[in-house]
Amino acid sequence: MAKFGFLFTLALFGALMFVAGLLAPPSFRTSIQDGAARAKSELTALTGLGVGPASAAATPPAAAATAPPEAVQADPIASEALLIASPLPDHARFGLQLGQFANPEQAKELAARIKTLKLPTATLDIVDQAGKRWTVVAAGPYASADEARAARVPLARELGFTEPTPLILLPAPPKPNA
Repeated sequence: MAKFGFLFTLALFGALMFVAGLLAPPSFRTSIQDGAARAKSELTALTGLGVGPASAAATPPAAAATAPPEAVQADPIASEALLIASPLPDHARFGLQLGQFANPEQAKELAARIKTLKLPTATLDIVDQAGKRWTVVAAGPYASADEARAARVPLARELGFTEPTPLILLPAPPKPNA
């Protein structure tokens, strides 16, 4: 009889938690979803595993196949600078984020792997809102958001990624010293 009482209490608790989740205000649900996304991002960075799309297609567009020399970045940029505004900016450089790493050596390994495929790459030092430094590895630049989106599937196939790669804004290239 005690087992039945325990199971009944457990089932009742689960049902009440389900109803509480349904009745929770949208702001509360959004903060939980943001926290889950942040936890996934940090777990990905800590494990060093890049993420990318699972679908498949042919090869990357020809425009992306010619890799210009990688520019050197002097100071880290704010992570918010990589976010894409809506509507899309008129004159922007787009990229596909292939990985975000707390350890710069892991970022260098992924960038080297991408360069062997003769794809354009960008390695960015960023600082998040909490002040933590990260190294982001991206494919690009692409001239338009549509060109970058078209490269997602072939690039994922080439790199063996299983999740979608985010479309990001790449910072303007550093100006040469005069």
